[in-house]
Amino acid sequence: MILSLLVSTLIACGSTTDESGTDTVSTIDEGTAVDEGTAADEGAATPTWGTACESDADCADPAIFCVLNPMVEGPGYCSIKCPNGGADCTYEDWTCNVVGTCEAPAVTWCGPPAEIEESNNFLVACP
Repeated sequence: MILSLLVSTLIACGSTTDESGTDTVSTIDEGTAVDEGTAADEGAATPTWGTACESDADCADPAIFCVLNPMVEGPGYCSIKCPNGGADCTYEDWTCNVVGTCEAPAVTWCGPPAEIEESNNFLVACP
């Protein structure tokens, strides 16, 4: 049950759009509204690896995937999926964290290695 909740939550996080098909304004950790197009146009710093997020729309290249933990209340963080294992995780000492096994992963993302221990080894780090 926990596995299916984690998988469905990770898969469900995505960007939202308004009626015109444009990305909607997102709220980041400090409660500051950010319109991605405006922030980029003004040369503002764009959110990237490890930035707090509520959905993929809150993240920017190269870290365009919002990792949400259904067991922890609060925001997730921006990262990427890692279909090629740890070789994809080029940020700090992050590892390719997996629900399932390295041979048959259900969901993958680059994240802090501490997540493995904190999950009581429910998660696996793949090389």
